[in-house]
Amino acid sequence: MKKIILMIMLLITAYTVKTQSDVATQNIVLSEPIIDSLQIDPYLHFCGVVRDMELNCLDDNEFAERRNEIWRKQIRIKSKGAKEIEVVFQKFILSSNTIVSFYTDYLLYKIKGENFSLIPDSSYISNFIRGDYCTIVIEIPTDEFSKNQILISQIHHLTESFEDAVRGDDYSCLIDVNCSEGNDWCDQKRSVAIYRFSENGGRYQCTGALVNSYRNNFTQYFLTARHCTNKVNNWSTATFCFNYQNSFCNGSDGWEYTHYKIQGAQLVEYCDYTWSDNAILLITQPIPIQANVYYSGVDITARSMGDKVTIIHHPKGMPKKNHLR
Repeated sequence: MKKIILMIMLLITAYTVKTQSDVATQNIVLSEPIIDSLQIDPYLHFCGVVRDMELNCLDDNEFAERRNEIWRKQIRIKSKGAKEIEVVFQKFILSSNTIVSFYTDYLLYKIKGENFSLIPDSSYISNFIRGDYCTIVIEIPTDEFSKNQILISQIHHLTESFEDAVRGDDYSCLIDVNCSEGNDWCDQKRSVAIYRFSENGGRYQCTGALVNSYRNNFTQYFLTARHCTNKVNNWSTATFCFNYQNSFCNGSDGWEYTHYKIQGAQLVEYCDYTWSDNAILLITQPIPIQANVYYSGVDITARSMGDKVTIIHHPKGMPKKNHLR
């Protein structure tokens, strides 16, 4: 017999359903958000809302079970109407043999404690999950249970997905970064990333690029637009996505290449001039070598208004494009 428990609090519905395999699932359902257009920053590309919640995933309640010396819990989170979601863990501290798995209709990926690189504030933001729900399965050896902390503090409810951007507006005036016209910029394009950040309850995205310092020490400085940074007071939930680009000229698979995602930054400095729109961030999580990034140089040579320039960016969240001007 199915057992259903309903509890409604702050637009969050939690219930448990006993499946045929007798595994209890804790279900968290967030109603579709009401988006106030007056609260959206008109100078930024809006892509979603931040939904605050508080869930200690390791509460030892009726949703947890112990079998064969393994503590196990299954949590399903749904944010109605989202095109993509991210799960934000305020604390994500795992013992060596703990396994956390992320599912939709199938397994997306797993994290095992011994292979997980803890970032300085012990937080973690999940990979982009297409659709409006995911299931999280936590498995911990009972003798390691006390060494773990897994706390969910937010859901990023994204109103557009990377796949939507690939199939979206016509930008035929722009050149796919992997077309032959961009051959002169094969290194520099690897420095460019799209990043998402939170501001006043909204989720926004901008473009920037890794730049090397004059010391040539590969500090993870990231050059971006100042107007993207003006009102951000917490950079810990910023996520940087490198290699978001089609695999071939004018392809349509760019949304599949978003897995080199880096979390966290600090605002270092910005140019305090009315005519300047530059800011420097410091990406705090080490960028994995597999991302194959490049650190672009900086040229302070004076330029004239008529000089030709090449812009590599992510217009409206699209896969990387060249704009020759």
